[in-house]
Amino acid sequence: MYSSIEVALIEARKDDMFAYLLDHPEEFPSALRCAVSDHPVHGWRAAWLLSGCMEDNDPRVRPFIPTMLDRLPGAAQGHQRELMKVLLRMELADEHEGALFDMAIAIWEDIEKIPSVRYIAFRFMTAMVRKYPELRAEVKLLTQPHHLKPLSPGIRAAVMKMIRATILENT
Repeated sequence: MYSSIEVALIEARKDDMFAYLLDHPEEFPSALRCAVSDHPVHGWRAAWLLSGCMEDNDPRVRPFIPTMLDRLPGAAQGHQRELMKVLLRMELADEHEGALFDMAIAIWEDIEKIPSVRYIAFRFMTAMVRKYPELRAEVKLLTQPHHLKPLSPGIRAAVMKMIRATILENT
């Protein structure tokens, strides 16, 4: 038996899913629980839905940050991408930033991962460089050609733009 939010995640189209969650804010906690589940379909869809419906630094998401971080390493690649998109919209405590930064580096360095998940990982890394400029040299080392070559042309162009704006500025 599926919950109401799970039915929406399975049966609804994109716009209908967003409308459902916005019309039923009482389902937001259920969507959060789905997002951190290991269900192969509901998990990533719920995280994707949340990233599109939540407020920046949403207080409803805050209690789930540790669970998202715990779930991230073992999640499927698409689920990793969507969980990171949620986490990118949150103000993280120092210990959570450090944990996510380490995970983002591990994801970025795994050139076998899909470009979209690596792109989101790199977005987080550059956000940390903006906040902590002393990380610039460490992240710059991770922009060697063997890290960039496996990316699709569009994602490579977007990453190069981030590199120029964040990593190479003032160097």
